[in-house]
Amino acid sequence: MDNQKQQQQNLQQQQQESSSNSSLRINRNLLERNRRIQMNTLLSKLFSLVPQRQQALIISMQFPVCESVDQATSYIRKLEEKIKKLRERKEVILKGDHDDHEEKFEPVVINVKSSESTLEVSIISGLKKKILLHQVISVLVEEGAEVVNITYHNTGGRVFHTIYSKPIYTRIGIETSRVDERLKKLIS
Repeated sequence: MDNQKQQQQNLQQQQQESSSNSSLRINRNLLERNRRIQMNTLLSKLFSLVPQRQQALIISMQFPVCESVDQATSYIRKLEEKIKKLRERKEVILKGDHDDHEEKFEPVVINVKSSESTLEVSIISGLKKKILLHQVISVLVEEGAEVVNITYHNTGGRVFHTIYSKPIYTRIGIETSRVDERLKKLIS
């Protein structure tokens, strides 16, 4: 009898241990599932702060999660820097002593228009903001344009440059959007 009791107790003890092991395994699985759900929620919150075109870029490149997070955080940091610069500019303007700083913050405007056989680049800048025309001309030449005429004039503290060019090879033409993009990179 004692032997049977002993066996029953051993069997009950083994059942309790196995049920506790399975319950521990279930608890670990639940904890891991909850952790994954929380991480996915946090990632979706992060990506909701990034505009659609940036999200599309990250998705199209098929970055791993860690690189996608790096891309999103670097985008957000760039925005923070931009906000900081704009706030500084706002403070300078609101103080009213922006005479010295006005030219520094005055934006350069570039407009690129094309017609059938000509490309017109208009550049508007401040008197103190120097535009390096040789760099603009280099971009035009690299993109297959031949400069025909350049005009400029000063009005009200602003300098207006207009560059007229035509394609070197008329059959190929000039890609206006690429010229515009390169010129805007040049002034930024």
